[in-house]
Amino acid sequence: MLETMRRSYESVTGLDGHPIITTGATYARFMPNIIAFGPSFPGQIGIAHNHNEYMFVDDLKRNIEIYRRTLDELLR
Repeated sequence: MLETMRRSYESVTGLDGHPIITTGATYARFMPNIIAFGPSFPGQIGIAHNHNEYMFVDDLKRNIEIYRRTLDELLR
C-alpha cells in the first residue's frame, strides 16, 4: 500500500515520494493495518494544523488526484 501511495504521489507531482514519519496523532492508531497518508508539497512547511490553517487550491487538486490514483490502483 505504501508503495502504491508513493507511486501516485510521484506520478502527479514529478517529485521524489519519500515517506516520512511525524509525531502527529491520528485515529489510525485505533485501527489495525492503517496508514495515515497526507501528501505535502514544497512550500507548505508550517501551514498545517496551525491558527488559520489553509491549503492552496492547486495543492487540493493535486491531493485529490493523488488519492484518486491510489484508490484506483488499490481497487484493481
